[in-house]
Amino acid sequence: PISSILYSLAEDLGREDNNLLWQAIVGVSSLELYGRSMTGVGISTSLETGGSAGWGGQRGERIRQVLRDEVRRLNPPDPNDTNGERERGENSGVIPCHGLSPNDTAILLSPEPRFLLIRHWSLYESMLHSPYLAARLHIWSDVGRKRLHKLLAKMGNYTHMDMVLKKGLRDSLLKYAPMYGLDGLVPPAASAGRGKEGWGFVRCWGWKACLSAMDVGVIVGAILEVGKSGIQTDATGKSYDRHDSKRELIDEDGSLESQAWVERFWEAYDALGDVESLKAALPTALHLHRSILRTGTSLIEKRQIRHLRAFRMAVVREGPDVELFTHPAALTKLALWVGEAIAEQDREQRGKVGKGGR
Repeated sequence: PISSILYSLAEDLGREDNNLLWQAIVGVSSLELYGRSMTGVGISTSLETGGSAGWGGQRGERIRQVLRDEVRRLNPPDPNDTNGERERGENSGVIPCHGLSPNDTAILLSPEPRFLLIRHWSLYESMLHSPYLAARLHIWSDVGRKRLHKLLAKMGNYTHMDMVLKKGLRDSLLKYAPMYGLDGLVPPAASAGRGKEGWGFVRCWGWKACLSAMDVGVIVGAILEVGKSGIQTDATGKSYDRHDSKRELIDEDGSLESQAWVERFWEAYDALGDVESLKAALPTALHLHRSILRTGTSLIEKRQIRHLRAFRMAVVREGPDVELFTHPAALTKLALWVGEAIAEQDREQRGKVGKGGR
């Protein structure tokens, strides 16, 4: 990944710091969000180690291990942590939710579950919108939703999300996830031979916010994909649809669309270094992923995905989110969600046939 290469160059020049390390981590972590593989864009094959171990196989995991070593080197124990809260939390697999002080900007290692924006959604919403869970539990169907509800029921009553993250969530997932074929849902307990393989990265900005690298990737990605509102405006300030005839007449050379891309790029660039901008763009990310779940579920339930010889094709023709998916990057996200769901269905079908099923 380019972000890790640039960090290596900075390290060779002796100019590395926590901010550069965090940018490298976000860049590497975001590859999985976009289905990036060593050969291009596609469905990532997740490892059983869980967490962020789904991209790049063993090579990707080696890159992440180097970044974990850098986190330990540049983030020594905090002298303000007189009670050893952070060290005890990391040793016990607790997911960080807040900084130790108003000036705490340390990067931490965390056994992140494969949920979406877990610190910013309820546990149910975070699990419901997780592409990993959606594919494996068949969230688009009533049967899949019932399986999710049963998993939550076995894990217990999760009313106070913050306390759950601190204390019991990871242990419950390690205990009950294998019953539903979700072995890679959360990284396993650290051992002498494995260490913290599959663990993710979290950074706190004092008491303002605490975000994982995946969280930042999701939020910045949403800004790049659809902007802050998801609806573009023309020179007069009026909203337009990409397929609107008036818009096509005004923007025949694509200049307005190119301008929108440039504006979104700089908004995303600024957000990378400003936690307040990340927090302000969080609703955009939540809206985008609600739309992906809603539209993807509709395509599968209504059997609108055509199986052609070399590929599958679906057309988003109707629904409340049509305008949102006129953005190519948002449409790519939807395609990856549907593609992972279909790939899981195919794997299950081949398993049934292999066992003598019809």
